[in-house]
Amino acid sequence: MNTTPKISVIVPVYNTEKYLHRCIDSILSQTFTDFELLLIDDGSKDSSGAICDEYAAKDNRVRVFHKENGGVSSARNLGLDNATGEWIAFVDADDWVESGYLYSMLCVPEADLIMSSFQIVDNVEKLDNDVQSKYYAKETIRFFIAKYIHNSALVAPWAKLFKKSLVGSLRFNTKLSLNEDTVFVFEYLSNIQSVYIVEYYGYNYRRGNNDSLSVRPLKISQYKRVIHEYFLSIKKIERVFGYEGTLARMVHGSDHFAKSLTVLKTNKISFVDRYKQLVDLLEDDNIQEILRYKNNRIKGKRRKLFDFLALYKLYPILYVYIMIRNGLIY
Repeated sequence: MNTTPKISVIVPVYNTEKYLHRCIDSILSQTFTDFELLLIDDGSKDSSGAICDEYAAKDNRVRVFHKENGGVSSARNLGLDNATGEWIAFVDADDWVESGYLYSMLCVPEADLIMSSFQIVDNVEKLDNDVQSKYYAKETIRFFIAKYIHNSALVAPWAKLFKKSLVGSLRFNTKLSLNEDTVFVFEYLSNIQSVYIVEYYGYNYRRGNNDSLSVRPLKISQYKRVIHEYFLSIKKIERVFGYEGTLARMVHGSDHFAKSLTVLKTNKISFVDRYKQLVDLLEDDNIQEILRYKNNRIKGKRRKLFDFLALYKLYPILYVYIMIRNGLIY
């Protein structure tokens, strides 16, 4: 292996012994071989850490880092801190890649962000993600964003090559407990001049793994922080590319607080405390702007009612409505 590999592949690992062999084997079996593999053991309690060490002993392209459990963001950040390649690729430990995955993204015209098509794997079923090969220069990136803004092809860090020189000091936000990967990708997007999409289904994404690093109980305050960071990163994209439609992505974020009430139910928080936290969230300036955007552009009686109650601060009625919708009032 060269001292400076072409690609650094970063795999955050936490309690994934069931899937880890397949993941690592698929990476080490790539037809393109000029890469390093950084396995970040995030304090696994199963045999995942030992599995990583076994591969490092057999293949000098593999580097293993053991750390205390800190979440997927801190694990990826440790990988970024130690990566030496020109390009950065992320692979989740419960996913796997096809043998031509890395090669397919390097045999195309160079761009600041290169994306691979991927397949969603749900048990034995594979669902192809609908993307098409295409090059986007800076003046057309806004069309790329408009097309894929609601698609996992854009918002996840995997199935992509990032230029290390453009990543620079950018890191995953360890204070976020949800969608920190999307914020990272959006921040990176604001620094690029071109995108190339490869119509090769090289990445296999395993959906619904309960042992995933990203599965954590959340509080309303955490949802609020997520939405705030979403908002900042998207506004930056708007300033760079002049595309205001990216705010539509915030609709997803603005709906998180309704889900958070269900999470809070498991913590046995009183109805009064839930109400106070809901009002605190809805009073946020970012949320108000998002709700105004939704109310003007999104159809549907339920959504309209929800946004109307929120915008006009009819919180008691809205609260009862949300509680019924989430099955907290029977």
